[in-house]
Amino acid sequence: MQAKDIIIEVGGEPIYYFAYGMLTDPQMMPGAQFIGPAVLQNYAYEFARFANVYERGGSNVDGVLWELPTDYIRELDAVEGYPRFYGRKTVPVISGGKRYVAWVYYMTPAARESLDGDLPSMNYVRSILNGFRHAGITPQQVSDAYYDLMDEHQPRSGK
Repeated sequence: MQAKDIIIEVGGEPIYYFAYGMLTDPQMMPGAQFIGPAVLQNYAYEFARFANVYERGGSNVDGVLWELPTDYIRELDAVEGYPRFYGRKTVPVISGGKRYVAWVYYMTPAARESLDGDLPSMNYVRSILNGFRHAGITPQQVSDAYYDLMDEHQPRSGK
């Protein structure tokens, strides 16, 4: 019996979660069922010490779709610092050609401003890369976001 069957058996609906940061790593998600790689459309990916997504038409974010037990969202809220550090909302994502409605966390404006320009730790980035590797997702968006942030730290020549 899968987690989904147990949830439905006790009267709940399955909960889906779109992860794009360290929670893409299966070691960080015990009790969650891996659905597969997923795409969040019309959002962009960035680092502000931690991974973040924000609305931007025409952009896509790669991530991992998890199916969760109904009470798992409270645990995620604690990990993500909801509601002060990260907010959350439901969004449509595509995985395996199928549309799901999933929870996604995004940095609050205050958190985003306070961390603007801060580099992520290498352990944090490795955790994300491990999750992407497990899901078969190219690490391109992670490296692009990291190097974009690194470029912001480079002194500009005054020509």
